[in-house]
Amino acid sequence: MIKKTGPTFYWICLLIMLFLPVLFTGCSANGGTEIGNPIFQDFEMGTFSNNEDLRAYILDQYAKTVLPDYTYGPVMLPDISDDSLAEEPGTGESEDSAGGDDHSDTNLQEEGVDESDLVKNDGRYIYIARNDRVAIVDAENPAAMREKAAITVDGSVDSLYLYGDTLVILFVKDAGYRNNWNYPLEAEVMDIGYCYWIPVNSKIGVRIVTVTDPALPVTVAETVIEGNLISSRRIGGKLHLIQQFLPDLPPFEYAYDPHRESLSSVTASNQQKLEKTPLADLVPGYTTMDGNGKESEEIQLVSYDDFYKPGVTSGGSVVTITTIDLDDPAKPLESKGVVADAHTIYASPSALYLASTRWDETQYQEGAYSDVYRTYLYQFSFTESGVTATGTGEISGKILNQFSLGEYEDVLRVATTNGDTWLGDSVTNSVYCIKANEGRLNVIGEIKDIAKGETIYAARFMGKRGYLVTFVQTDPLFTLDLSDPTHPVIAGELKVPGYSTYLHPLSDDYLLTIGQDVSIFDGAVLPQGVQLCIFDIRDFSNPTLLFQETIGSRGTYSEALYNHKAFTYWASKNLLAIPVDLYEESSESPADTWGTYLYSGLYVYRIDPESAGFSHLGTLKRGQGANDYYSYGWSRGLFMGDYVFDVGPDGVRSAAYESIESTQSSLTLSY
Repeated sequence: MIKKTGPTFYWICLLIMLFLPVLFTGCSANGGTEIGNPIFQDFEMGTFSNNEDLRAYILDQYAKTVLPDYTYGPVMLPDISDDSLAEEPGTGESEDSAGGDDHSDTNLQEEGVDESDLVKNDGRYIYIARNDRVAIVDAENPAAMREKAAITVDGSVDSLYLYGDTLVILFVKDAGYRNNWNYPLEAEVMDIGYCYWIPVNSKIGVRIVTVTDPALPVTVAETVIEGNLISSRRIGGKLHLIQQFLPDLPPFEYAYDPHRESLSSVTASNQQKLEKTPLADLVPGYTTMDGNGKESEEIQLVSYDDFYKPGVTSGGSVVTITTIDLDDPAKPLESKGVVADAHTIYASPSALYLASTRWDETQYQEGAYSDVYRTYLYQFSFTESGVTATGTGEISGKILNQFSLGEYEDVLRVATTNGDTWLGDSVTNSVYCIKANEGRLNVIGEIKDIAKGETIYAARFMGKRGYLVTFVQTDPLFTLDLSDPTHPVIAGELKVPGYSTYLHPLSDDYLLTIGQDVSIFDGAVLPQGVQLCIFDIRDFSNPTLLFQETIGSRGTYSEALYNHKAFTYWASKNLLAIPVDLYEESSESPADTWGTYLYSGLYVYRIDPESAGFSHLGTLKRGQGANDYYSYGWSRGLFMGDYVFDVGPDGVRSAAYESIESTQSSLTLSY
């Protein structure tokens, strides 16, 4: 439970912001604009009769989203006369990343569901996101790469899609930060309700560019949509953007002292302060620009009758799902809205799921530490033109990331962790099998109390199988038999040193993982080098560790540990590439000694689960020594033909993967 306490709170929040991309997609689990643990109700679809109805509802949500301030201890309910307090409790190998026979592609969670990334390629041209532009590099001759063109946008490039001859550039057009909310930083109040670090009035640009001739890219259309980008997916020619819109509202109270005032009185005061706020400030809009640069007037993104709402207070922020037809960019946008939050996004080929996690202050105050998180799920089915809401539900616990969800034969499987992590014995893990029925997402099967006292570090669902990694001091790998979703079971378990953070099925027989080695020093668990493992899962009830490769010592890091897009496995050639920041220390050094930084580079391996395991083919180095550590930033590996490429914002390095050390070439991007 995070509490605000003057300057101390500032530093806590700074740490949270630094690690936020690792922990959650979107807002943190105990953040956002949703509070408490209300009794969940279904969506009310199409219940707004006009814009004024929508406006009144959103303002009411903001006014009610008020937190009790327990600075002076918990409230004794018998001493409170206002009853309102009691009413408001607070598949085997299915990766598109395999690419074709001639090149690798972005590592995806689900086959047929494309995800944006900082780099895309078509087997010859590499498209690279860098600051306010996209560089186009001709890599037909890896020993003499050329920068063919650059596309500049009015903002900061977030990520890219490549769909045939269409390049889609997602960029942050504008992002402001809330600075006029009434935050009593001098008082100690619980930081649940409003994540002040989430941008308000943020705008995301979508530029659609034809690259039939990559040397002469042509902008076809550009759309700018209000809202912070949570995630996106492309299925065929349909691009789906999921955004969260937080308005810049007049100052109002979001916390109160229940010893001195009632919730209803604070809510009434907030309603008065907000009553003059127009709808245009509460819901997102968008503008379009055609290929000739003609910009439209701002249009309301979601019509009032396309908004859905939970039946209970969920905060006033708005999540929108916008569909753009890449085959016909001139078509009007198709958008749906939800007056709620979304922290994690998962998409199968047929459905999109928004997950919102809330901290249950009531449970915590009552000492039920093992059940302090609830996750609310919103299901949308893909249609020919966009999406439509088809189900809602709730489960116990919090979700780690998108790989904690997976759908197979219309059954959603979700892995969660619950409990106060500061009280290890209260922590427990569960897997739920969920199916939609008449608008409800019902749990039809579950596995509970998995590895009590441990926390989920990785999950993956593939077909009728599931994999789960929990960790405290060793890494239990659980194999899950999900063939009967009404009776899911743990098929097998294997404990190995260290832990895995990403699981990549090579086939029905083998599982490839990345994580970190650990050591125990004075009773503390200390991460060491980056660890790659291959597990034999042919006997699904008895998984075994076949091969293990450890890179570096304490301090060694890879973006692929927490970002699957930095993990490149080219299945057709059994090749793996991961970026590594290498730290090394002598073998005599104690386990708590931080290694010395040597260099950053792309490590390239041939994977042979049958006999050789990991064969290190070489490393494309980007920098050496402490002075170079901060010079390079992110990195992606990709394979084209007989070559491997290390791509970053500064340039591209290449080598024949069979002779990396002797065939390296590089291209420094011009600007």
